[in-house]
Amino acid sequence: MIVIMFVIFIGIILFPSISFNGAMTGLTLWAVKVLPALFPAMLITACIMQLLPAASRFAYIYIIVCGIFCGYPNGAFACAQYHINNPDETLCEKIFGCCNISGSAFVVNYIYHNFLYQYIGLLPLLLIIYLPPFTMLMAVLVKYKAFSKKIPQTQPNASYTIKMQKGMHSHTDFPEIFCKAVDTAVENALKLGG
Repeated sequence: MIVIMFVIFIGIILFPSISFNGAMTGLTLWAVKVLPALFPAMLITACIMQLLPAASRFAYIYIIVCGIFCGYPNGAFACAQYHINNPDETLCEKIFGCCNISGSAFVVNYIYHNFLYQYIGLLPLLLIIYLPPFTMLMAVLVKYKAFSKKIPQTQPNASYTIKMQKGMHSHTDFPEIFCKAVDTAVENALKLGG
């Protein structure tokens, strides 16, 4: 790995105009197209992930819908945020790959209308892109549900109840939740720009 990084460094020194133009093109694309489209979704997702109670079915439904319609990296971001806020849950790591796909708006508005509209119909394209992850997602959910039924259920004790309520926040906590969500969204947006 160090050899590859050294070769890239030498390339930047030998061809500064190529590296400068490439960096400007990438950063302009990030600042003009990617950041305005993704940052609001990342911010709202970070807030929602903190507000959802632990082990909530709605949380998983939101993550799946967010992954399909908003696309990557927001689907992965939603999975990661929910898992960070609820470290005892195990489903996010199983559905992560199915939620981290191209968003439908990106597929239709950018890929289809700019490149593929002459070669393939919209419905076949959507089926090609979304049917495999959707099928895998259904298989994972069925398997996960069957597995979780085999685990003996015990009566919740006081510490378990406290853990379950840890994911719930009151409206008075919202300024703190929002500030944390802004920090998280900015950090992830900057990593994406990098």
